[in-house]
Amino acid sequence: MLKVENIQIKGFHTCKLDGGLDYVRQHAPFRSTESGAKPLRWQWLSTGYYFWTDSTFFAHKWGNQSYNGHYAILECDIRICGQRLLDLVGNTGQQMLFSELMRLYQSKLERASEGRKSNPTVSTIIQHYREQALNNDGIFPFDAIKAQDTAYKAEGSFEDKEIKFTPVSREKMFLVTRQQLCLFEHAAGNIVDKDIVHPVA
Repeated sequence: MLKVENIQIKGFHTCKLDGGLDYVRQHAPFRSTESGAKPLRWQWLSTGYYFWTDSTFFAHKWGNQSYNGHYAILECDIRICGQRLLDLVGNTGQQMLFSELMRLYQSKLERASEGRKSNPTVSTIIQHYREQALNNDGIFPFDAIKAQDTAYKAEGSFEDKEIKFTPVSREKMFLVTRQQLCLFEHAAGNIVDKDIVHPVA
């Protein structure tokens, strides 16, 4: 019988500091709908608790960009069953699964619109399957999604480098990738520990 391993993820949640450190300590992390009230279609990985993974680097970037430097960072230890994490960063099989889910959803949209081409977004695909999973968990049996985007490049430092693998390679390795984890609301209990790491009290 296949043994299912738990995965431990270090996540950094950036939030406004308006309520003060005690408020953040008691109530954070905040669901994405609570901390900005953007329409659902703008939430990259659907509604949930968002974390920058592994390092505070992007957590600070987000705090300075989105909250004008008036922010807190909550470090969280997240423990999740490996089969319940949709890892679109480090798992090729799950990337292929998501690609197939996207194809099926796109076909459904085109049938409903009598063949008109559609280009669904990541967020609408995830939201569609999360809604389907309310009646059948097997359709989308995940508690969290990990993904990365391609837009980020740091200014004038090693982070903006695309490094060739060999002198004759066209292929390059990109550093540093910006990765996020969205933990769905029903899995909030997977946060096993948390502590404020910015600002330092």
